[in-house]
Amino acid sequence: IKTDPLVKDTKVVATSFGKENAQAANTMTVRERVPSGIPTDVKQEKHEKDGDKTNAIVTAVPGTISGDKVPAGTTYELVKNDGSGNFVPVDADNPLMGTVGEDGKIKFVIPEGTLPHDTELKVRQTSPNQRPSDSKESIKLDLQAPKIEAGDINGYVGVEVKDYKVTTDEPARLTTISEEKLPAGLSATPGTNDSKYQLPKEWTLTGAAQEEADKTITIQAEDAFGNIATKDVKVTIKPRIIKNPKGEKEEGYARVTFAADPMKARLEGTTVYDVYIDNENPVQIRHLEKPSLILNDESKYNFNPTR
Repeated sequence: IKTDPLVKDTKVVATSFGKENAQAANTMTVRERVPSGIPTDVKQEKHEKDGDKTNAIVTAVPGTISGDKVPAGTTYELVKNDGSGNFVPVDADNPLMGTVGEDGKIKFVIPEGTLPHDTELKVRQTSPNQRPSDSKESIKLDLQAPKIEAGDINGYVGVEVKDYKVTTDEPARLTTISEEKLPAGLSATPGTNDSKYQLPKEWTLTGAAQEEADKTITIQAEDAFGNIATKDVKVTIKPRIIKNPKGEKEEGYARVTFAADPMKARLEGTTVYDVYIDNENPVQIRHLEKPSLILNDESKYNFNPTR
């Protein structure tokens, strides 16, 4: 049955037929059916500082009604999963409400300490004369700092570092925040950026130290939301080295000289070094200020100076 569109608040009578053609009439009032405004694009943004507090930030886009309109008096509330799949106020006595900024987005400021990490959240929109509508999408609040994996840095002056990486369990920005920095010649090269946050999870140490070092640096990893972790890293860069000691000797220092032609087995040079014999690592060598003639037992230690 086709009829003209019914106008809001029109009174209509519906008649139903039962057994033996018994009739029952009900009077109804037509109400305007307006679709609920459902918030979209719910996101966690970077934390904001408020004095000595760090507040979490959540944004969303208001749901429109009747085209592209949002009724005056519409309110927005952040609601949390109560653990049973029901979304309830963050605080029943003090609901966490949002405001719409000049950019047209709803903004919620979550004071530090209000919610724990990984709380599931939705945005609830309520317009006059409408039932509240929750966003279809939810987010889990990220308040956890990245985990940094980084060992001590050990190397030798003028020798390229190998196989040293810093990693985090989530995309992050890596910086050195201590007064002590990496020795000149070394740098951390970031890996490929994550597609979502455009931040890496891995950094490779490259280059060769140009100076000796025995210090500790502090590195910081900051994720996309401003959660921060730090880690102290010991940096030890020993003096230049000589490769391939021949024979065996207990670890310790020994003074030797090297011929101008390192292949010769006789003492011909006058340069004197302080050499550290280490059976598992390259031999450490330090140039002495006052040269003297000290026999090198070439038959036992056939040292080849690094150029």
